[in-house]
Amino acid sequence: MLLKSPKEYIDLVGKVVITRPSGHLLKRLGFTGVDMHSHSHFSDGDASVNTLLKLARLRGIGFSITDHNEIKGSVLASKDKKSFVVPGIEVCSKEGREFLMYFNGVRDLEGFYSKYVKGKAMAKQPWLEWHALKYSERELIEGANDFGGLISLPHPFHPLYDTPKKSIYRLFEKEDRIFKKVHGIEVLNSLISHERNTSAFYWAKNSGKAYVGGSDSHTRFALGRVVTVTHGVEKVEDFLEMIKRRRSGVVGKDIPFVGKVKNVFSSIWNLYVRGAK
Repeated sequence: MLLKSPKEYIDLVGKVVITRPSGHLLKRLGFTGVDMHSHSHFSDGDASVNTLLKLARLRGIGFSITDHNEIKGSVLASKDKKSFVVPGIEVCSKEGREFLMYFNGVRDLEGFYSKYVKGKAMAKQPWLEWHALKYSERELIEGANDFGGLISLPHPFHPLYDTPKKSIYRLFEKEDRIFKKVHGIEVLNSLISHERNTSAFYWAKNSGKAYVGGSDSHTRFALGRVVTVTHGVEKVEDFLEMIKRRRSGVVGKDIPFVGKVKNVFSSIWNLYVRGAK
């Protein structure tokens, strides 16, 4: 159910509320809110891990650092026991499709990274697929499941990836057996237009997948603009289990056009000028 009023905070499970979230209000109402998609300076983001930790505490949210093919930021953030940090990573298949993987603990994240990511990048890729790994979608999804991971499909209708060749929606229309092993779909991404986010929402709803949301922040200003919400939990494994059981909702809103442009330029700058790539 798509809603446009914070009055609906009273029961968020199974809903998507289009409004800027208040992490502190969510806490007072008994929810756990986590930005499930962010990038640090270890990838194509502009913020240090310490900055992201401070901002998350200030905004009353948990978060996951999902750097491209990199776990240094996520591992470092997870050491801060005062913050709610979900170990995560964003990976890209050899076909150029992206996936968000989340794990109950750092050990599982490191195990997946060691087996499927570290040293596994393809030698030659187009610029949009600079982070492509040598594994197929099936291999990455099954690999994450082997480590107890939660798999989510990020920005499935992003204009750069919603093409006949790369469309993840078209892929899983044909590969239903693999799609069954995917737990959630990112129904709200702060860098994507409302119309494209709505398409992702209806895909998740019609396919019975969990609602997941994140800012996809590449600048410190976007962190927390979208959060995934469950009833209040204290442990990461309980939070991820709630999502797997489709007991999650999303609160957030896409950021203004200028902010989206800043995020794109930040990503390009950090990859190709600063040299995160």
